[in-house]
Amino acid sequence: TTTTTKLKQRPQHKIWIHVDGAWGGSAIFSNHTHHLFQGLQDVDSFTFNPHKMLGAPQQTTIFLTKHKGVLKMANATGATYLFDDRKNG
Repeated sequence: TTTTTKLKQRPQHKIWIHVDGAWGGSAIFSNHTHHLFQGLQDVDSFTFNPHKMLGAPQQTTIFLTKHKGVLKMANATGATYLFDDRKNG
């Protein structure tokens, strides 16, 4: 598709592509609608909310990214006084 072609040209621009599937993202698990997610493998991140379509009892958001360690890096403070390794037994 045009969208997939444009995503494959993106690396030269160094931008992060995110797909917000908050409402309909859970449809990725359906054999009937899985084809609608063609090209999703080319994005940097994807979110969906299981409580909206899958009937999860609690409000939940799932954030997926193919970039290992990026969430830890983005949320790490490096403040050694906040965490004590003795607690992690």
